[in-house]
Amino acid sequence: YRIPNIQIESYNFEGNQPDNLSTQTDSQGRFTFDGVCEGEFDIRVRTTFNGKRISARAIAYGGASDIKIVATEGTSSPLQYFRSESDEEILQNSENVLAGVVIDEDGSPVSDVPVGVCCIKSEIESGRYRWSYSNFSEFSDLTDEQGRFVIPLDTDNERYKGEQYNLRFSPQGYAADILYDIPVGTKDIKVVLSKGGSLSGKLVRIEKGEKVPTANAEVKLEQESRASYTHLGFDRDQTAITDTQGRFKFEHIQTKIRPGSSRSDIEWEPVPRVWLISYGDVSESVAFYDSNTIDDFELIINPAASLLTVGNAIPGFDGIEIDLPEGQIKDKKILICFWDYQQRPSRNCILQLNKKAQELKSQGIEIIAVHASKIERENLNEWIEENDITFPVGMIEAEEENIRFNWGVKSLPWLILTDKNHIVTAEGLSINELYEKIKD
Repeated sequence: YRIPNIQIESYNFEGNQPDNLSTQTDSQGRFTFDGVCEGEFDIRVRTTFNGKRISARAIAYGGASDIKIVATEGTSSPLQYFRSESDEEILQNSENVLAGVVIDEDGSPVSDVPVGVCCIKSEIESGRYRWSYSNFSEFSDLTDEQGRFVIPLDTDNERYKGEQYNLRFSPQGYAADILYDIPVGTKDIKVVLSKGGSLSGKLVRIEKGEKVPTANAEVKLEQESRASYTHLGFDRDQTAITDTQGRFKFEHIQTKIRPGSSRSDIEWEPVPRVWLISYGDVSESVAFYDSNTIDDFELIINPAASLLTVGNAIPGFDGIEIDLPEGQIKDKKILICFWDYQQRPSRNCILQLNKKAQELKSQGIEIIAVHASKIERENLNEWIEENDITFPVGMIEAEEENIRFNWGVKSLPWLILTDKNHIVTAEGLSINELYEKIKD
């Protein structure tokens, strides 16, 4: 629908347009910039509408008319590029294009879908490739009423020359998608958009040991491994405001992702895509494994004061499923690691500790790992066996947040070091800080 009475701005990045113009949409969402010169014209929208932050970015040519800019939720949005040539002219005059159609699961065309190149794959020698990830803003389009799109490619430029391209689709009302390894000149691309996954949850805080709903709070849904997956685009991040019962909901979530290790493979299987749900400094990772729906998620705000601090005895292992003979830790220092194997930093921490396990054991320190979120034990055991983890690995059976609170766990991974009497001597250590602590 049309968005009335919002401010639209332009920025003179290329130096051939007037400095920083602004205008406002009318009651029908229409707008006009006066005094525009020939050439590219950069347009930005960043505002609040119906209680949500929305944004848009577009590049058009001076003199263009009847362009339609699609704003998306969040502060990061896909670039929309409006060319001076029509799609028909581009298809007739060049073979260096990517073109196709976007439809829904019922076969109906989907209009106004931002489509853009997010990766260029180039062969540097026989059988070896280079992948270039960047903001290829000039290689983008918006689907028309028939769901069609056309993207001309600048294959004469060495920077953009490649054999295959990845296309990212960022629709509203559907899950985002990426189509991989498309050869130059492909004109019959067909993309079927799905509704994606949904997550319903509740934000609560602990007061006197009880869970109390937190209303009117902003909860975020964000891509978890941002540094590793910049090509996914962060325009799919979402925000939600909790209701009077602390409830919130996110929809149209992409539930699967291509493994990074498979980018050289012709055939590959998608894996669950990990998302981060956060409120302030409190966050939890979630992934969709067996279903596209999560309807019992709970994000708990713990009080600033932890029940476990340096100088206190650790709680017992009640509520933690672990094979731990009593004599194994008697009169010995303990290093407890709370972690989540679905998170890369946690996995790296466990692998590093495993390399040092024998050295720490020679110093009288026993390592215990506790998986801090509820998952299938079979999946956890498989990872432990594959990586030959030598120390006991337990898992919280239920009431994960209460147990994490009792142990003072503020993030994952979380390391706790005790003396021989199991009194905490350090907590929240990094691996490097741990090694320095042990040396002392």
